[in-house]
Amino acid sequence: MKNKVKPDFLVVGAAKSGTTSLFNYLNQHPDIHIPEVKECRFFSQLPKSFNGLGAEFFPNSGITEESEYFDLFEGYKDKVCGDISNDYLYYYKESIENIKKYLGNEVKILIILRNPIDRAYSNYMHAIRDDWENLTFEESIIQEPGRIEENWGWPYHYIKVGLYYKQVKAYVDNFKNIEIYLYDELKDSESFVNNIFKFLNVKKINIQNEKEIFNPSGYPRNKVLHKLINNESNFRKFIKQVAIKILPRKFLKNLKNNNLKKVPLNLKTKQYLQGVYAEDIVKLSNLIGKDLTHWTKDEL
Repeated sequence: MKNKVKPDFLVVGAAKSGTTSLFNYLNQHPDIHIPEVKECRFFSQLPKSFNGLGAEFFPNSGITEESEYFDLFEGYKDKVCGDISNDYLYYYKESIENIKKYLGNEVKILIILRNPIDRAYSNYMHAIRDDWENLTFEESIIQEPGRIEENWGWPYHYIKVGLYYKQVKAYVDNFKNIEIYLYDELKDSESFVNNIFKFLNVKKINIQNEKEIFNPSGYPRNKVLHKLINNESNFRKFIKQVAIKILPRKFLKNLKNNNLKKVPLNLKTKQYLQGVYAEDIVKLSNLIGKDLTHWTKDEL
């Protein structure tokens, strides 16, 4: 391990909190290297035995072999190397133990936190988009404890993933170099990314596509079109290859994104979740020294 190139920083989560956007922004920097495998999931060492309707693919597809993981950084000794894996925050016990084992406690840690209610609903809409959920949001959060008991993948832990306090505190207690941001700060993407560049000790650059929405979620307006665009089948791959030759990639991407519609979260459901998260939000606010009262408002 002495001669292996190791990550200089880790973005540990949270899921559905803008980490895909951050992945695209950081990859534009000439002095930063992040593997094409956006979520390596090496440090959480998940058992790859999760159940579900499809979203178990994520926790079941991580890298567990040491040599395979560190080979991702081979040849990038002169760059600032990073790993963005959202499960490191949720599975903080396993991840922290392994991070300290392989990287020590001075590795730089970045955490992005989103209003847990918005995060949970966005997570659900993501599952709906990919045809990995067959319940309403209200039904899915009622079923969540049973699903967890049946070892469903963590993308179905809609509520539990957003109980941030213990997760964040564990990182604060174990690492010296840690920065915590709020998803809201991504609205000013230039300032947000420049702060991260400063934390990583690399020069500022002008990022491209800062207004682009990456990895959007939503209900398909046209299910036939949605399945044609998204389903992994030989026919779909053939159609996509033909379409790419005829149509610009941006057109196809816009077609995919515009076929998704946002459906507001039910107000009563939001108020229920505010009660679920209230104590955790107060404790988290005190821990990180950030005002989180806007997370408890009723506006949708």
